[in-house]
Amino acid sequence: MKILTITNCPLDPTLGSGKTVLRYSLGLRERGHTVDVFEPKDYEFLPAARRARQLRQALGSWLELPGKVKTSAYDLIEFYGSEFGLALRGGLRRRGGPLLVAHTNGLELLHRQRERAYLRHDASPLPRLKSAVAGSIVDWVSESTFQLTHAFVSLCEADRRFVLERKLYAPEMTAVVGPGLDSDFLSLGEPGGNPRDNRVAFTGSWTPRKGIDHLVGAMSRLLAERPELVLDIYGAHVPEGVILESFPPELRRQVAVHPPVTNKELVSGLTRARVFFFPSQYEGYGMAVTEAIRCGCAVVATPTGFAAELENGREAILCGFDDVDAMVSAIARLLDDEDLRRRIASQAWIRTQGMTWEAAVVKLESTYAQWVDEHRRKQPPSGQTLA
Repeated sequence: MKILTITNCPLDPTLGSGKTVLRYSLGLRERGHTVDVFEPKDYEFLPAARRARQLRQALGSWLELPGKVKTSAYDLIEFYGSEFGLALRGGLRRRGGPLLVAHTNGLELLHRQRERAYLRHDASPLPRLKSAVAGSIVDWVSESTFQLTHAFVSLCEADRRFVLERKLYAPEMTAVVGPGLDSDFLSLGEPGGNPRDNRVAFTGSWTPRKGIDHLVGAMSRLLAERPELVLDIYGAHVPEGVILESFPPELRRQVAVHPPVTNKELVSGLTRARVFFFPSQYEGYGMAVTEAIRCGCAVVATPTGFAAELENGREAILCGFDDVDAMVSAIARLLDDEDLRRRIASQAWIRTQGMTWEAAVVKLESTYAQWVDEHRRKQPPSGQTLA
């Protein structure tokens, strides 16, 4: 197959989304396919600007990509991101052209829906009004991307269900292809009976989407009740002081904010923790959860991304997005009941077996090959642009 990948994220292996695009494109090339990639630097309008990235990418892709892309050269064009509705209307979608796939690292339509819920109390009326206006434009562009593509690939079942409920695709033209785990995590054996420290861990950027308000609220209560308990925070990407100021002064000695770490260092930290707490408000997948599971942590999370697919009470304890009381209770149960904690950690670890990048690429390749064959049979050749 000849594939064109157009992505809204830079091809940076240190970023989760960039790493996913790189691993899939490299994996498909290794299996004999031609894969060309356009990243934001190839089309973004006013790339030096810091605001309105989605709108600038939508405008830039509309202005730049139709002139740069010879669609007839490809069997399939995949779009990582929902910024490409204008470009699709502007010439990327042609009758008899290639199969067009929305391949998401996270479903913007669902994220926007969740964002309206978790930010509803965080802004004054004027910023909320500006956000609503900008959001309406972004939603229109996003919806166009999904309306004008033929097929949909997501990293998790929750995103797939959302587009099916919106009747954006036929079920047979949707697929879930989750990412693989790095070897540092896959090489870890099944959690045993070795004692762990009295620690709760969190991995993620320090942003409202990651549920940091609930993280601080729940953990402040637990830290106050348990002076021996420690909260480890990895991958926050903000100064330590910003995080510590979120907690009462008397609890800050129990909060360990770690600098950027390698996979091996993260494994070393997570294998000491008893519980992994991930109160995220939205995830396209949530690799942090699978990494923690491979390290033998019992997970307390919200039902988003991969975590939503875990069996509640058997492979994780899932809590409502705003149910801080349930979060506190779940973490306390796992800290106090070691047998329960080990059972949940072990069942989740079994669930993550076989999550390799090789398996993910093979599944994506098979899905694409089937769709391309069906698309060829259905699409008569023509150079006309679809309305």
